Amino acid sequence: MAICSKCRTKWKMSESSRCPKCSKDYTKQYDKLYRNKESDKLYQSKEWRELREEVIIRDGFKCVECNTPVGIKPKDHAVDHIKEITEGGEKLDKNNLQLLCISCHNKKR
Repeated sequence: MAICSKCRTKWKMSESSRCPKCSKDYTKQYDKLYRNKESDKLYQSKEWRELREEVIIRDGFKCVECNTPVGIKPKDHAVDHIKEITEGGEKLDKNNLQLLCISCHNKKR
């Protein structure tokens, strides 16, 4: 059993390494303040979901940076644009996408 030092919530470490309450609060705040609404449409599209799945399979369910196996749930990994869309990268080009674990994805930000 773990206890969050920030909010004092208790949870089972076997279920998650992060406090579920703080993670949920962070996600809500990020979505409200920073998420690009146009990008959100892309990531909810059928085209993106299918391409995302192809990239995960192509990269062998492993992070291309650290070679760590990733889970199948979206919270376990990120299909990342190598060249950011805002910098002219193609949105739906498989060659512009890579599979990263959350840790490597967060380092890239």
